[in-house]
Amino acid sequence: LLPDGDPLRTALLLDPHPVVRARAVETLGPEEALDASPHLFDLLRDDNPGVRLAAQLALLRCDARLVPHLMAHLEGEGSPGTLLGLEVAANLPDPRLGVVLLRHADDPDPNRRMLVATALGSTLSQTDQALAVLSALLDDPDSTVRSSAAGAIGRLGALELVPHLAAKLSDPVWVVRREAGASLARMAPV
Repeated sequence: LLPDGDPLRTALLLDPHPVVRARAVETLGPEEALDASPHLFDLLRDDNPGVRLAAQLALLRCDARLVPHLMAHLEGEGSPGTLLGLEVAANLPDPRLGVVLLRHADDPDPNRRMLVATALGSTLSQTDQALAVLSALLDDPDSTVRSSAAGAIGRLGALELVPHLAAKLSDPVWVVRREAGASLARMAPV
């Protein structure tokens, strides 16, 4: 019922009841979500899964102006909110994110490594360091990480990694072989 821009809307993000926090986040438009992004990044660590999801969805509605705030969030120590922040980064194609994503490439959690691979493919950044990380993730022990790395290499069109990608056509896991083949096909006649 509160009109856009009403300061009470932001105050409700800090309400003690999780349903109120989640509903307050859901009502934020993209501009308001951008303004409230410091609160939203805090809510990615909320105890309530509904609040965390609402905060993540609000951040996903933001544009590239969110990148500096997202980078600051991802530079912090790993927390439950880091995984959700990596998912936001994977859906926000911006080359500025490449540097901070590399910090999470050797995380013990395969879900984080998978999101790093996906996000690196979305950043459209072909730095030597990013390509080296993708090459290493292509040999990850986890098949979802290998598959994500193969897809990222295809999205980037990283021709220098074609021999390594082609070797994944004989990976023991079908999903990795399929993604490697699709990526090679995406890169046309390599």
